[in-house]
Amino acid sequence: SLGDFNMTYWSNEIRSFRQATELENSRRNITLNTFGGPYSHIFYSNDFECIFFQEVRNKDQDGIGIVGTYQFKSRLPIN
Repeated sequence: SLGDFNMTYWSNEIRSFRQATELENSRRNITLNTFGGPYSHIFYSNDFECIFFQEVRNKDQDGIGIVGTYQFKSRLPIN
């Protein structure tokens, strides 16, 4: 699920959404100088792992989007 939900990832609505859908959040941290907090999100299932996440900014450092890279989780047998 990808989008601008107009809510921060710690809002009750987003937390409830993630709990109900069992989706993971791509963001591992936030930039505190972002006014109002992060509103764009990429959520993904437990079958994947996020290996790259970045906010995209224009030349004036305004946030214009986000990008993420994902891969299937390794399912190696456990001895």
